[in-house]
Amino acid sequence: MSKSKRKNSIFTNDEPSQASISIDVNEEGYEPSGLEKWINILLCRGDLVKEKLDARPIPFTSLFDYGSRFDKFLVVIGILLSILSGIIQPLTMLLSGKMVNILLLNGEGVGDDDLWRQGYIIVIIEAAMGVFLVITTYIQYYCLKIACANITTALRTRFIQSMLRQDAAWWDTQKYGAITSQLNENIDKIRDGIGDKIGLLLRGISMYITTFVVAFIID
Repeated sequence: MSKSKRKNSIFTNDEPSQASISIDVNEEGYEPSGLEKWINILLCRGDLVKEKLDARPIPFTSLFDYGSRFDKFLVVIGILLSILSGIIQPLTMLLSGKMVNILLLNGEGVGDDDLWRQGYIIVIIEAAMGVFLVITTYIQYYCLKIACANITTALRTRFIQSMLRQDAAWWDTQKYGAITSQLNENIDKIRDGIGDKIGLLLRGISMYITTFVVAFIID
């Protein structure tokens, strides 16, 4: 590896498929493309539209390259449970609407056995869905948190290993405290990006889609 490549990245290129963390400022910089600017606008990140980045951001999926198979399995489980919990929540509202219809259509009051029978069924189903929703949400949060912690730990380990492989000339180009401060900053960003916020995002999207589907199908 040449010195110029070592200066741009703290990780070596032994595994080209994996992402690298830049620790030095690229003199040329990177300006987001038109599509990336529109995505930043849609995600309420307007401050990044005109900002020139120090380096090109790595793909989101590359963040999981440092995780083990078990970590990736936890991420998949967390994503599936996030989508499932987002689908369940609008269905509970549908059951609540059916409960209101039962109360309105059965006007006999306390002595109506049919009202009590239908009401009990709705209440039991809603209670079961509520318990199931709590369990799936907890498991989803736990899986994503554990996977995120393992991946960030692996990143720190790879970072230290790569630092130990650098020559003395590379260390002379580094500013005091720049490596550790940028490492902590990047790790915090990665933790925010691949942690439980993935579950919140996917749950919100699946809830939004399910709500529209239910609204159009059941009129």
